[in-house]
Amino acid sequence: MVDRKEMLIKLVMERDISSIQVMADDLLTDEDTIRNLLEELVSEGKLKGYITADGRRFFRRDVSPPSKELKHEDVPEFMKYNTAPGKYTALIGIIIMIVAGTLLSLFSGIIYYENMGVSLLLIGIAITLTGCCYIGRRKTPM
Repeated sequence: MVDRKEMLIKLVMERDISSIQVMADDLLTDEDTIRNLLEELVSEGKLKGYITADGRRFFRRDVSPPSKELKHEDVPEFMKYNTAPGKYTALIGIIIMIVAGTLLSLFSGIIYYENMGVSLLLIGIAITLTGCCYIGRRKTPM
């Protein structure tokens, strides 16, 4: 009987078995005997836990949830791409377009300034598109 109790403690503590049916199969006995042994071990203080209401499982009380491991994903080399120059180029183009729009609205009616504003607007659009193309351009793996 003592040998069965030690085996039962080993099954519960070391192998983390909670199914009473599996414990009974491993110890070559019936489930009622396992339930009685578990109740004795709990009352003696050798195990801390409880048998479920349906009598099919024994859960330990001293089990702590496993700690989460932070996943460190290695990024492929082709994904490491610095987009800062493209962002700055696009931002400069947007600023030029804002200046051109302001110039167009302030000096409307004067053909020379309107032509300058439209020219600046087109240059700003070209610079913005260049920055966007740089951001979107990335070498693919071979």
